[in-house]
Amino acid sequence: MRRLVLIGFLILNLVFSFKAGVANAGSTEIRVPDDYPMIQWAINAADIGDTIIVSPSVYHERIIINKTINLSGQNRDTTIIDASETGTAITITAPNVNVTGFKIRNGDPWGVIGGYLVSNNIVEMNKAGIKDAAILRNNIVRNNGALGPLDNMGILAHNSLVEENIVTDNFIGIEAHGSTIRNNLIKSSSWLGYAVKAGSSLVVGNTIKENYRGIYVSSMGYWGNTVCHNNFVDNEGQIDCWAQPQENTWDNGAEGNYWSDYEGNDGDGDGIGDTLLPHLGVDSYPLVEPWSSVKTFEAFKWNNLDYEVVIFSNNTIASFSFIHSLKQISFSVTGPSGSVGFCNVTIPKILLKGEPWQILVDENPPLNVAATESSTDTFLYFT
Repeated sequence: MRRLVLIGFLILNLVFSFKAGVANAGSTEIRVPDDYPMIQWAINAADIGDTIIVSPSVYHERIIINKTINLSGQNRDTTIIDASETGTAITITAPNVNVTGFKIRNGDPWGVIGGYLVSNNIVEMNKAGIKDAAILRNNIVRNNGALGPLDNMGILAHNSLVEENIVTDNFIGIEAHGSTIRNNLIKSSSWLGYAVKAGSSLVVGNTIKENYRGIYVSSMGYWGNTVCHNNFVDNEGQIDCWAQPQENTWDNGAEGNYWSDYEGNDGDGDGIGDTLLPHLGVDSYPLVEPWSSVKTFEAFKWNNLDYEVVIFSNNTIASFSFIHSLKQISFSVTGPSGSVGFCNVTIPKILLKGEPWQILVDENPPLNVAATESSTDTFLYFT
């Protein structure tokens, strides 16, 4: 644990961008229904690299994408591909295909099979949701499947990146092999179902909430995972790990997961539990507060206004303190030895009152400090 003291203040202002589904230079835009009344007709007419833009409507089709194109719906709530339970709604057999902006429903068995990037869709009321896309990002995957052994899950991922999705009310939320499962909300998987069933995967930063079982890592093919920085909240069973729990890693060497049923204590204030270990027989570094890379702390109240400090970090932040008389912020940062940690801190200027600031990490200035300002805040980034 490092003790970090800021004499002065700072602000967080990170902008993340991701560019996908953009047609190649010289490609053509084809519009449905303006150019073709059906999506499949537009795909058949498209050349490699073209972008097909689909206007809001209900399209009763099962489509096959057998060439590298971008398929984009204008509104995922109202641009609907309905397979009418006659087959898989979208089958992708070509490389580097992007599908975004649709509501995809009534596939039998799947809503979507394949694809490079499947993003910003609603996939619902299929027998199963999405299978074997390379990247699944920012989708809502809900109400897929009923009780049964095979085709009843939200997402089936092999060597995939599955991030920032909302996966709710499926029998199995995500089944993953050799994949990264990151920053998803996985909730309300059905009775006898699992939120996550994983093998040889990285499961990090997810909120796994109110499921029959939180994570299944119990049998051959379903271990060899790293499970860290997740929030396991009010699952009927947090884990199903009756066989070979040692075949999984439950921390990064300093930080584990948050468990809503952990009742141990944090004696040194570093945000990591110190007693009743390992929790559930697996987690030797349970977090005492839910994991989030962004923490907001109320620092000062003046003239009925609350002034907050926001800290963005890849490590556990705990024991935040603001001493107004000293104009000093302090907090602890806990992460694995030998790794590079960073903090982005947002501080209202009124807390500093125009005075200069200084950053100390274990009483020494850190390397690599970047500072910017707005009219109201100071923003500091340091490693």
